[in-house]
Amino acid sequence: MVAAAALGHLLYGDFQLHLTASLIFGSIPGVYLGARISSRAPPPSSAPCSPWSCSPPP
Repeated sequence: MVAAAALGHLLYGDFQLHLTASLIFGSIPGVYLGARISSRAPPPSSAPCSPWSCSPPP
């Protein structure tokens, strides 16, 4: 998403490399830690609800 927004700003002449780089490099640790934690969580606690439907865990 950041890359798409950066491309749009690049096309309109309002691109800021330092801002784009800090968003990308700042999100990498969060994505990594979130993936590690969610892969170890038991299934009922990791996704009992989705944005489209919510049902009680089995």
